[in-house]
Amino acid sequence: LRAQVSSAQTNTRAAEVGRLSALVAQRIGQGRLVEPANDSARSYFNALLAADPASPTVGSLRQPLGRAMLAEARNAVDRGDFPAAQRWLGEAESVGLPAAEIAPVNAEIVAAREQLQQRSQVVGASSLRRIRTVEATYPREAKARGVSGWVDLEFTVTPDGSVGDIKVTGSQPAAVFDIAAVEAISRWRFEPVRRDGAAVEQRARLRMRFQID
Repeated sequence: LRAQVSSAQTNTRAAEVGRLSALVAQRIGQGRLVEPANDSARSYFNALLAADPASPTVGSLRQPLGRAMLAEARNAVDRGDFPAAQRWLGEAESVGLPAAEIAPVNAEIVAAREQLQQRSQVVGASSLRRIRTVEATYPREAKARGVSGWVDLEFTVTPDGSVGDIKVTGSQPAAVFDIAAVEAISRWRFEPVRRDGAAVEQRARLRMRFQID
């Protein structure tokens, strides 16, 4: 009787392990890694652990589940969503993915954060080496009236040295010289900014003055 009960329990456990394993694999394929909470690859994997932690199936599913979570972490890095990337790393760690596989992705997140911080820093244009400067065309009406002023600009020096994403952050008199300033600086060229040997984007700021000689 004991043998029959033990055999029945073993068969029941094996059937449950098989069912949960199939659900984990299915949810990974569907991209339903953690949501919904009670019908996801993670939830079924945890149930599988509880049912039979020593099952070889646990080990065979841990790697694909953990790696799918790491792929989500990398996607989040590409979007610049670093909190989400860290959450996905935590998920991969929670299912027992080896630290050796998690560490490289964590290093990618750290490097991406540093690069974003560097790009977001705005430096004075005078600290960059200009290759070409184009004088702004003085607005005819302002020149006729003897009006002088300035325009504060913020822009990006791209990896090829051209200027893009130009924004007027202030001007005096308002809106008198803005267009002329933007048109002029859009034609400027700089020596590309390099970090670790690679050309990168750099935000810069400049006050362009308009004065009648």
